[in-house]
Amino acid sequence: MISSQSFNFTYTVGSNIPVTQTISVTEAASGTLSWTASPNATWLTISPASGSTPSTLSVSVNPANIPVGSSAGVVTVSSPGLASQKIAVTLTVSSVTPTGPQISAGGIFNAATFQADGIAPNEFISVTGAGLGPQAGVAANMTTILAGSRVYIGGTAAFLIYAQDGQINVLVPFGAASTTGTAIQAEFNGVKGNTITIPVVNSAPGVFTQFYGPGKAWIVNGDGTFNSRANPAAQNTYVAFWVTGQGLVNIQQQDGIQPSGPPFPSPLLPVTMTLGGVPVPAANIVFAGLVYSGEIQLNVLIPGKCPSRRVGSTADNHWHGVFPNGCHYGDKVRCGLADRRPRGSPSGTS
Repeated sequence: MISSQSFNFTYTVGSNIPVTQTISVTEAASGTLSWTASPNATWLTISPASGSTPSTLSVSVNPANIPVGSSAGVVTVSSPGLASQKIAVTLTVSSVTPTGPQISAGGIFNAATFQADGIAPNEFISVTGAGLGPQAGVAANMTTILAGSRVYIGGTAAFLIYAQDGQINVLVPFGAASTTGTAIQAEFNGVKGNTITIPVVNSAPGVFTQFYGPGKAWIVNGDGTFNSRANPAAQNTYVAFWVTGQGLVNIQQQDGIQPSGPPFPSPLLPVTMTLGGVPVPAANIVFAGLVYSGEIQLNVLIPGKCPSRRVGSTADNHWHGVFPNGCHYGDKVRCGLADRRPRGSPSGTS
């Protein structure tokens, strides 16, 4: 009565649903027979559910939510006075193995703070994932290809300073300033991987620390020695530290080219900062200049009064300790630029 005893469907996750297959329902002898059909699986669909010979029965599958592997189903065709006939249906679901380097979801971080947020023009970021570069890390000066690794930001090959299987350190192009969001894609040995979209903000300041992320900031005292618990800076003396993510600067720069000075380029956005949670007067920020592509240096006169107790917050990536004869800013230092809204905001600074 039916022209086929089995159907095979194959489906790759993310592709088009398999095409419907049909069989003929006929009666070998003369005359007309009525028939009904029913599937035994929710992912199986038939049309029509009944008819009379000669006719056609369509069988289709819906692979949504079906796990990878083979699933078996049966369509039973029945007619009064005749033995039921069964059509075996097999649905094979497979997945596509990702090719090329894979950037992790949420795997874009400020290279200084290792906090995930929007990216800013001329910010050093860390792109994390798998298959991004060689197993052993390779560092270099500014280059758009490093040990076979590339990173494209908004379609532009960005400058790299470090590449390894799980992480690449990248300089966000100044051109990102013209967008509110951009795509990031990695390439390794000529093979491109997935694409991650991330917001673009006017600034994303992060103070460089000795361990990247939580920890002591890299700060130099006025005498040229490193600031530490054992070597605090006295009140009314100068310290210097370094920040990435300042955004646009007042002298146009080329990506990956080291700035020259003096005068050095300075951020277009006003710089504010706190030491130990206490705002530093603007007059005490005596220098804020782009001394390295992707990195500004801040020279600050420590206020005459330091907080009298050790303070810290898990919301910040730096710690601040205060001692009777001086200030140890190794430390909780916060650097802010006036506007962190996505570019294009009506009140945003550009």
